[in-house]
Order: sequence, then structure tokens, then C-alpha cells
Amino acid sequence: KLESMGIRELNYYYEFMDILAPYLDTNVKELPQEILQLVGFLLFINREGVIYIFDYPYDVISIHNRKRMWNIMKEF
Repeated sequence: KLESMGIRELNYYYEFMDILAPYLDTNVKELPQEILQLVGFLLFINREGVIYIFDYPYDVISIHNRKRMWNIMKEF
């Protein structure tokens, strides 16, 4: 399940809480593709790194969520 991954403790979870909250009790394998991409982004952004490159399927993530992701990436 998504919640068992400790998703709530990740930095920037609250940026996507409105989208992810309904899926907290869902098995990861059953998540829609966009939600999987957002979870992947959160896991990625919470790793220490010097260079961050995040490649995602352009047609899977909505423009609204892409803007959210880019605003977070600007901080790095």
C-alpha cells in the first residue's frame, strides 16, 4: 500500500496531498500511471544529489501537476 511506503513523511508530500490522499490505501501495483509518476517524483526529490534529472512521460502527467513538479525542481 502507498501509505506503508512512508509517503506522508517525504518532503513535498503536502504539495500533492490533495491528489495522493485518496490512494493511500491502494496497492502500489494498482495505482494509476499519473499517481505512480508523482510518487516516483517524490521519492526521487527526497534523495540527496548534486544533479537532478527527472524524466517522465509527458502525456501522462497533467499540466497542473507538471507545473507543481517544476516549481519544486526550481528550488534545486
